[in-house]
Amino acid sequence: MNVEIPYYLVQWGKLLYHDISVVFLISEHIVDVILVQDLNESVEDDLAK
Repeated sequence: MNVEIPYYLVQWGKLLYHDISVVFLISEHIVDVILVQDLNESVEDDLAK
């Protein structure tokens, strides 16, 4: 039995999990920004009428 393989798998799993959570946070932030821009545009449209 080689003990290094599970260790590397664990490290890889941690890295993968970290990358996924970072991507999730970034995509969540992008969605928030898009929603805010949409809200601002719709408010400006209402004011322009």
